[in-house]
Order: sequence, then structure tokens, then C-alpha cells
Amino acid sequence: MYYQPETVEEVRQANNILDLISSYVSLKKRGSNYFGLCPFHSEKSPSFSVRPDKQMFHCFGCGKSGDVISFVMEYENFSFSDALEFLADRAGIRLPKAEPDEEERRRISFRDRLYAVYKEAGRYYYYALRDSSGERALNYLKERGLSDDIIRRFGLGYAKTGTDNLYRYLRGKGFDDELLLKSGIFNADEKRGMTDKFWNRVIFPIMDIKNRIIGFGGRVLGDGKPKYLNSPETEIFDKGRNLYGLNIARTKKSKELIICEGYMDVISLHQAGFDQAVAALGTGFTGAQSKLMERYSEEILLSYDSDKAGTEANLRAIRALRKQGLSCRVIDTSPFKDPDLFIKNLGGEEYRKRIDEAQNGFYYELERLAENYELGDPAGKTEFFRAAAGIFLEFEDPFERDNYIEGTAGKYNVKPEALNELIKKQAIRKESIVINERPKSGGREEKKEDPALKSQRSLLTWIADEPQIYEKVAGYVSCEDFSEGLYRNIAQKMFDSIRGGSFCCTSVLDEYTDEEERAEASRILNSGFDTEIASRDRDKALKSLIIRVLEESAGNLMKESRGDIRLMQLSIDKKKRIENIRTEFAKTALL
Repeated sequence: MYYQPETVEEVRQANNILDLISSYVSLKKRGSNYFGLCPFHSEKSPSFSVRPDKQMFHCFGCGKSGDVISFVMEYENFSFSDALEFLADRAGIRLPKAEPDEEERRRISFRDRLYAVYKEAGRYYYYALRDSSGERALNYLKERGLSDDIIRRFGLGYAKTGTDNLYRYLRGKGFDDELLLKSGIFNADEKRGMTDKFWNRVIFPIMDIKNRIIGFGGRVLGDGKPKYLNSPETEIFDKGRNLYGLNIARTKKSKELIICEGYMDVISLHQAGFDQAVAALGTGFTGAQSKLMERYSEEILLSYDSDKAGTEANLRAIRALRKQGLSCRVIDTSPFKDPDLFIKNLGGEEYRKRIDEAQNGFYYELERLAENYELGDPAGKTEFFRAAAGIFLEFEDPFERDNYIEGTAGKYNVKPEALNELIKKQAIRKESIVINERPKSGGREEKKEDPALKSQRSLLTWIADEPQIYEKVAGYVSCEDFSEGLYRNIAQKMFDSIRGGSFCCTSVLDEYTDEEERAEASRILNSGFDTEIASRDRDKALKSLIIRVLEESAGNLMKESRGDIRLMQLSIDKKKRIENIRTEFAKTALL
């Protein structure tokens, strides 16, 4: 959706970035800026910076940057217009009717129509459960111990036994075949045409944090296969960025999230009063899901099935969370298979006791590993610790690792020094692992960056910080010296607005409403380049940046020439000009 620049600026000015981010992140003042732990990646030392003077944030760890709108887009997984509406509501501003541009109109129109399809389908399933055709499905839910209130709260429904009931209903509501096919809840072939994906199933609507239906899960009635069927990912449904039940759990006051295996576990726990329960939609834990868990809870509890498959799911979750720098505890529901059966047989009070007794995830993993070795035998115990050494190496924080080494040594009656030595040897075998300091990258693989883009970004960041130096730079560098595409486009917008006396860093950002483009534009304008250089070095640093940008521009021209005499000559001329500038810089100060 397109909003007038004046409207965007009004909303931004009404939401001070320090006040907004402080409501999400604990910040401490350091100099003129504020620092805290980044909400977008896992870290132990604060690298997330907020600059009140610039009304921008930047993380020196993951590189995320932006203004208040960018922050809300990233944190809440909102579109530009959603973020603007959120901030306007926060500031008590009534937004005028938005004016979508053509591309946005097409995209929003498709997404809105997709939401409409799912909303109407959810309504159809909901009422089908309550008419005569849904009696069997309703009885099934009642037999599972669900109350009318909990069935209504989760919007449960029923897909009838016919193969085109929903299709005919939605066609009658005016939805076309192309949209219905793209929704993912219909199948199509030449012989039968369009048919319902779900039939003879209890339906579990999947909702996002704004309570919009974005997908469905279906549990077959009887012995049909597959037992559970899920709608596919679409433009509005990304399994790896959502959690079933989070739309309810996020509104509660609990400090914990309970992660379950399936829909019925979540619903049963909510009915028993544990409305902090969610499920991971059949996916392995993703980084985005881990961020959601960290955002809405202080503690993560795993409550998978107590069988072999559940144990393996617990172990996968523990490892995935550890990679994100998160710890967890594991709830034991034995002798019952899952939380649903546990609640039905022993009740909520007993389940609360199991929560209190939940085991630290690391020790749970260690105990499952120990089951494969004979610890009463010295050789078996040695092999166990050799295998366990690899788990210790997964900890990024050396202090956390040392604490677990000490705790494990006491638990299994070995010397901490001996265990630490074994872990070091394991690290040497893996060759690339260093265990005596935390990796600066936060455990993520460093990507090599084009040095030309780094120089261009540093120069643009400096000009964004100090627009007055543009007049010093303009005599040497033009927009054409920046890489084609986003970098050149941003340079053009910046330089035009500076010359016009209306430059504002955040206004440049407003030209980009696409999430990826806006994120990259934010990074370009707020790269983390240190512009607070000692006065005696500022002149030297600026000259060096100008020369690098020009050299890389000349080099790119030569690469692009591919025998084109005109481009080759331009590159040669530019290199001669650079030599003249070097001579000039040696004699004259810029700053």
C-alpha cells in the first residue's frame, strides 16, 4: 500500500526509536548510543546499537539496520503497510486511506484474496462441524475430551465426505479457479477437474499472530491415509515462520512456551490451563521459529511424545535451539505417550509438577547418549565421553561450556580438567574448531563480501551521517561511480536531496517498501562504519575511501568492456584522473 511521504514521516516522528525498541530489547547507554542483545540473532555480548540522533538501529553482529518501520517489519514479520499501521495505532494517529501503486495493488490484492479464501473456507468447515453431516466429527472431538468452548476457541471444523463440497461453496462465493488452485487446498486433474484437498477430516485452522487463517491441518476420520494432512506453503503461509497456537499463546502472561508435537496436544494443554502451548507445524526447528520462541518467552519447554520418535524429536529440537544460542528443558510425560493422554489420565496439576521437574536439555541429551554405553566399564565410559565431547563443542559461549563441563564432571564423577582435555583433543581432530574463544560470527559462516560494495557502503554511510561532507566528495565522486542497481539508486536519491537541502536518512528509506530492498537500503545507509574517527585521521580516511570507490569503478568499467573500445577508454581515462586526484590529495586537505 502506498502512503504519502508526509504521512509516513508523521508516523515515524511520533514513534521515537529509543522508546519503541526499549519495549522489546533491554538497552544500556554507551556514549551517545544505546546497546543491547540483538533480537534478530543469538548472541551473548551486546552488538545491537540504537542511535537516537539518527533515529536508526544497527547490529554489528548480523548487519541488520533501519528505522522504526524497519524494526517493526523485521521483528513482527510485517509488510511495510502493516508496520506503518501498527506504529500509527501505537501513536494514536488515524491513517488516511492508502493508495496502492500498481505492483503493490497486484501483490496485496492476491494476498488479500488468498486470506479471503482461507477465511471463507474456515467458516465453511466451522459450520459443517455443527450441522448433521458433522455429527461423527463432533463426536470424535467430544470423545477426545474437548469442550464446546475449546472447539470454538480454536475454530475447529469438518471437511465433508464429498470431494468437491468446499470447491462448489467457494465458487458460489465468487472465487475463481486460478485463485482456488493457488490456495493449495484443492487438487486438479484433467479427468475430475478441481477437487477438495481435505475431505472426511476434522479440520484444524492454522492462524498467524494477527489471528488470520493461513493454512489448515486435517485429521482423517477412520483408517484413511495419511492420518494427518496439511495444506502446502503459499504466499501467506510459511511453516518455518509460524507456530500453531502462537496467536493465543502470545497474548498470555506466561514466561514460558511449551513446544508440542501436534494439534491435539496443544489444544488439550490449553483446555487444561496451559495456554502457553504451541506446535512447530511438522517442521524441524527453523531459525525463524527459534526467534519467535525467544521473542514470546523467557523459557522453552519441550513436551514431545515419550516414545522413540518423540525422543528423537526432543534431541533434534535441543540441537536446533542450541545452534540459535537458546537452552531448553524437557518435560517427561511417561508413562503416557503424549501430553494429551497425560492430561486426560493425571490432570493439569500433575502436568504442572512435571514442568517444575523438567530436565535441562543438555543433560537430557547426555543421558540419551549414555544409554548406548556401558558406563560401569572403564572402556565404555571412555567411549561415552569421547562421543560427548562433540556436544560440548557446539556451545559458542566458553563460559557456558565451562559450566556444563564442571556440572557433567560432577554428575559422572570425572575430573573437569580431564574432560576439558578430551574436548580439546576432539576439537583438534575436527581441525577447524577453536574452543578457547567464542567465534565472532556468532556461529554463522562468514560470507566474503565484494570489497567494492563495502567501500561504497562506507562512503554512503559517512555522507548519511554528515551530509555536509557531500560538497567535499561531489567534486570527485558521482552516482555513476556506484554499482548499478540499489547502490547507484540510493546515491542518486541522497545526492539529489542533499543538493535540494531536504536530505533525511529515513526519507530515503521510505522509497523502498519491499522488505528485502528496504533491509539492504538500511544496511547501506547504516553500515556500522566508524565515522567518529579522530580528527587528524578524518581527512586521510575520507580521501582513502574516495580513491577506493573510484578505483573499483574504473576496474568494473574495464571488466564490463569485453573488448568495447569506448568503455576501455573510459576506464583508462578514469585511472589517469585517479592519479591526478592522488597528487591533489597529497597537497590539499579535504577536511
